[in-house]
Amino acid sequence: MFIGAAGEGKIASATRADYAAAAAKVIAEEGHAGKVYELAGDHGWTLSELAAELSKQSGKPVTYQNLSEADFSPPRWRGWSACGLADMLADSDVGASKGGLFDDSHTLSTLIGRPTTPLAESIKAISCNCLQIGYFFVASPRVISDNEAMTTRRLNVQGVPEQFIDERDSARFRHLAQVPGIELYHAHISRYAFEPHTHEAFGIGTIETGAERFRYRGTQHLAPEKSVVTMNPDEIHTGESATEGGWRYRMVYIEPDLLEEVTGLRHWWFSEVTRFDPQRSQQIGRLIYGLWHTDDPLAQKGLLLDLIETFQPLAHHAPVVQEGAHRFERVREYLHDNYMHSLTLDELANVVSLSPYHFQRQFKAHFHVTPHQMLMAIRLWRAKAFLTHGMPAAEVAAATGLTDQSHLTRAFTRRYGITPVRYQKQVTRR
Repeated sequence: MFIGAAGEGKIASATRADYAAAAAKVIAEEGHAGKVYELAGDHGWTLSELAAELSKQSGKPVTYQNLSEADFSPPRWRGWSACGLADMLADSDVGASKGGLFDDSHTLSTLIGRPTTPLAESIKAISCNCLQIGYFFVASPRVISDNEAMTTRRLNVQGVPEQFIDERDSARFRHLAQVPGIELYHAHISRYAFEPHTHEAFGIGTIETGAERFRYRGTQHLAPEKSVVTMNPDEIHTGESATEGGWRYRMVYIEPDLLEEVTGLRHWWFSEVTRFDPQRSQQIGRLIYGLWHTDDPLAQKGLLLDLIETFQPLAHHAPVVQEGAHRFERVREYLHDNYMHSLTLDELANVVSLSPYHFQRQFKAHFHVTPHQMLMAIRLWRAKAFLTHGMPAAEVAAATGLTDQSHLTRAFTRRYGITPVRYQKQVTRR
């Protein structure tokens, strides 16, 4: 018997040989450069069907027992619970139950010119070859991602982007269709280091396991397990693991207008970016989890109110901007208004009537990043909005002032740890 929480969700797997054939095709042929393909098998199967096929071929009874997510991520996982892998597997199975691992586009079979390997044939080779759950690769002379393998127990169905270094690294997003202005984020990061990026929303989250090191407002910060993280909109920051096993965390990003609409209060501001608060951390994590796994709009709005009330005591009124800082705020507004254009240092310096290099020094002293870093952060935040509304990645690249889709894919993945196409699929699926 093996266990899971995928229910009757279908898994569109393919073998490594199928992926290798696709890679060889892409490398050998012209016309694939810069393209991103999401690959999957032709026919999906459920874990119950997998058990039946295993039983048929082995001549021994094999059964699949479906569990709830809560029952599937517990103490039975032993050492895996400590690094967050248990919960990640549970989340993955729940995602599979809702169609997260099924794809019927037949992109892979079209690319290789033949049907993908059926489940029955894959099982015959389990002892000498691993079954891959398919995901992405970028069409360039690279090796296809090989992060997910089948064990004799069950499938690791956590979708890891090709660009992640460590197979444990995972980033997942969700938007709430009935509550616009909210982005939910759940990740386990071991070795990946996020480049400077920003969110035009308040970021509130909890460190569930491990610890994160990040730079914010020009200062290095450490957020340990059971701490609460609160970030203001449009403030650039980085992120990397501070422990060998990485860190697992949940975040919610709330746009300022929505926060004001829900609370009736304006000028929200967090003066502290992190604080050790086990009780509040647990409450925030539980409420974010509830928002992720609840589809009822009324319940979602109730949970959102509870969440805001939980972190509201940490907020203050926004500080008054000093007179000398107004000129650089004008530059930031200019970047927001003109991010789709090719901007020069001279052009930005003219906004505040300074010489180019003097302006750049003063700008970095004020914002702790260069003008180019802020521009890229703004462009990629805008890209997320365009992707959320279903705009094709190539058009998003053009709309945000980037060179092409390949440029968008590289920059987006460096900042968010996930490709634009994968992000779009996650946030528009439901």
